[in-house]
Amino acid sequence: MKFKLSLSIATLATVTAITALAGSAVAQTRPTGLEGHYVGGGISAGINTDEGFDDIDFGGVAQGRYQLPTAAPISLRGSVLFDTEAAAIQPMVTYDIATSDVSNVYLGGGGSFVVGDEDAGIGDRSAVLLVAGAEGAISERWALFGDVRWAINGFGDGQGVSLQTGAAFRF
Repeated sequence: MKFKLSLSIATLATVTAITALAGSAVAQTRPTGLEGHYVGGGISAGINTDEGFDDIDFGGVAQGRYQLPTAAPISLRGSVLFDTEAAAIQPMVTYDIATSDVSNVYLGGGGSFVVGDEDAGIGDRSAVLLVAGAEGAISERWALFGDVRWAINGFGDGQGVSLQTGAAFRF
């Protein structure tokens, strides 16, 4: 009985030690992703799906990212899509998935609020927004970003889709 109890305790201690060491090794090899905050700008191409992807509206994008100081990899993003006719203010919340120590892919949602009476590249009315994108550091202070956004019913019965890419200053 004593031998079986001692063997069970030794086995449990060995399994616990191996699990702890393996967990530590896995944690060391798991990528950390792009960390920190940034502000930047670039270009955008908005597509009005109501017109069969024939109407492409080129404009600009100003974008910022604030990484929340939580255990979960969540970021707050703010963006303004603009062209010569209107603008869309887009607050978003994203879940960031590390792909390396300096890059992420992100998925999230928010809103697209059109300012002006014309098409803002992603729609002519306020709408619920879904986003999927990627970002990565190219130096200690600079990163590149790119994403696709879908404004659900951004054109009334048609969908608003926009592609963005740009560079950002990290801090």
